[in-house]
Amino acid sequence: MIPQFVIPGWMCVGVTGLPLVLALFLMIPRLRPLIYRLTGPIALPSALIALIAQPGHFGESVTYLLGVSAGFDQIGRVFLFFTAMMWFFAGVHATGYVKGPNKARFFACFLIAMTGNFGLTVANDAVAYYSLFALMSFASYGLVVHSGDALAKRASLVYIVLVVIGEALVFPAAVMGAAGADSVLLPDIRAYLATAPELPVVALLVLVGFSIKAGVLPLHVWLPLAHPAAPTPASAVLSGCMIKAGVLGWIRFLPLGEAALPAIGQGAAVIGVVTMFWGLCVGLTQSNPKALLAYSSVSKMGVMLLLIGLSLYEPELWKTASVAMLVYACFHGINKGALFLGCSVTPSAKRGVAVYVGLAVLAASFAGFPLLAGAMAKFPLKYALKGSGLPWATVIKTLLPLTTVLTAFVMARFVVLARPRGDQGGHKADRLQTTAWWGSILLLLAFPLVLSAFGIFDKASAAFSPKYWWGALWPVLLAAGISYAVIRLGYRAALEIPMGDILGIYERVLSFIVRLVPTRIRNLITRETSAPLHMGISDQWKQNFWTFFTKGEIRLSTWINGGLIYLALLVAIILILGW
Repeated sequence: MIPQFVIPGWMCVGVTGLPLVLALFLMIPRLRPLIYRLTGPIALPSALIALIAQPGHFGESVTYLLGVSAGFDQIGRVFLFFTAMMWFFAGVHATGYVKGPNKARFFACFLIAMTGNFGLTVANDAVAYYSLFALMSFASYGLVVHSGDALAKRASLVYIVLVVIGEALVFPAAVMGAAGADSVLLPDIRAYLATAPELPVVALLVLVGFSIKAGVLPLHVWLPLAHPAAPTPASAVLSGCMIKAGVLGWIRFLPLGEAALPAIGQGAAVIGVVTMFWGLCVGLTQSNPKALLAYSSVSKMGVMLLLIGLSLYEPELWKTASVAMLVYACFHGINKGALFLGCSVTPSAKRGVAVYVGLAVLAASFAGFPLLAGAMAKFPLKYALKGSGLPWATVIKTLLPLTTVLTAFVMARFVVLARPRGDQGGHKADRLQTTAWWGSILLLLAFPLVLSAFGIFDKASAAFSPKYWWGALWPVLLAAGISYAVIRLGYRAALEIPMGDILGIYERVLSFIVRLVPTRIRNLITRETSAPLHMGISDQWKQNFWTFFTKGEIRLSTWINGGLIYLALLVAIILILGW
């Protein structure tokens, strides 16, 4: 048993803020090589503090500034641990992976996003959570746009637009909750919303706003664009860690277990189930391994939304559903991060078999092979569904084996796509990157120990019972057999859905709206007096639009030192005010 201690709020803030302090030293060029090497290890103190922190001391934490507070509960501990561990492996991987003139900018954005991701797991008030969520989201833009090619620019534009929309939806929800509770503390806001008349409105804003970050249908379109565009270590934390901030946002702001919203709960559950199948079916048509993994993340986030919907429909189910979410989020964070890192570990003559074995273990775990992490993560989910009184809960339980079969198909296709070429662009992994990847695999294999460390292994221990092995094994064997036959026959998918799938519909709707704008205003925006808008957005409008963002990006990229100086001053002001 790992000893636990009461961790004061100032220590929570200090440890989770270490990456931000490290980012400040990037202003000194001679220190940058050292900072690059420390980017991964700087996450380990947060993982350690998550292991030893005694939960249940939110209310006793030190407060800062305008009532901003930090502390730990069981949910925060688990989220911080797997988040910190995956940032550690991704940071080590990035040390040898990221090269070129924009390397300093990448690591600056990487460390700032890390700070936001760590900080929001220990935030106990709406101000801190919202601010850190925004810090993480906007810093991630620099990770997505890093390469600067056409795919990266399009993906980063779609990403930042949706991020702004999400922030705009969450902000009024937080304000309404804080104003009604006369407090910014999240427990007070949840207690107020449990009986507040505006709960349905706040719940809808929170669900939709955080669904953008979580990547839930139909707000998922940025995920399959961002992951192929971003460098592999950024993709690993984007999918493994940062999309979980949306899930944690649902948990922190909604009065789960305290108030019932049957209509909204059923709607969320339906969207969750549709998202599960949508992500898997569209993912099967992808030829880019990172896009395929992105769609599988969309599917898994549908599972999380399903659990939220069940808890809103039946508040008494939250006790079981919360454990299921913890186990599932931890499993997905580690497994998906390792899968993404595997995309850049290119097989070679010396280590080809070992790499294939590693990819196969990750794929089998993700598909739910017996005794591996994926199989363990599904049992708490089954318990939650078993206790649900949702009218069509039986239908969902019947469909779960089908999702397992589809997941196994997706993983088989991933192994085939990743096997011959590794990461897009032919990147060759060095020893440090390969070591980081194998470290993430070992952490996944130690999944029972991770659950035991947080006292939640008993909910998943049934996966070790032999009587359950066949139920977990037959969907994987069926998918593996069919996949092998398909590969042997040389079959190729007749349809490949473009990355972003329904994004094309949104673009057509936007084009139609633009055509409705009066000509004078449209000309003012495009700075073109004679460029008409035909079937879509005009080329001139697109050119001016991209020129505006490109110039801004060039200016920002050359202001890294100035930006870091500003960041240092901001941190100094916060410390002075806190003192």
